[in-house]
Amino acid sequence: MITEQMIPMIIVPTTFLFVLLIILVAKAPKAGAWVVGGLVLLAERAFRLPRPSAVVSAVLVAAALFAGAHTLDDPRSFTWPTFLFHTAAGIYLSAVFAMRGFGLAAGTHIVFNLIVKLAIASG
Repeated sequence: MITEQMIPMIIVPTTFLFVLLIILVAKAPKAGAWVVGGLVLLAERAFRLPRPSAVVSAVLVAAALFAGAHTLDDPRSFTWPTFLFHTAAGIYLSAVFAMRGFGLAAGTHIVFNLIVKLAIASG
């Protein structure tokens, strides 16, 4: 049974994978187009953006979703600076994935989480 405390643990990795799949669409359009290509296609066709701009737009939307997923644990504590920080983190992790692959992007996220947890634990 899924409890309320488990929801962020499910949503955050799913959102992170969504950002990574958008990068996949940019790197290999045929392989990932059916997954999240809709965002890129929407930007290309509906807004008539060139492919690079469409991919950037899709990454920004996915990064905003990534940030939104990080506020699910306590939506009452939402602040714009925190949301923008998580959006920037989503963009950064997308860039790490595009340049170095999934393993390094996931590892970067894990190391950051560990640093934050250690900082909180040490007071």
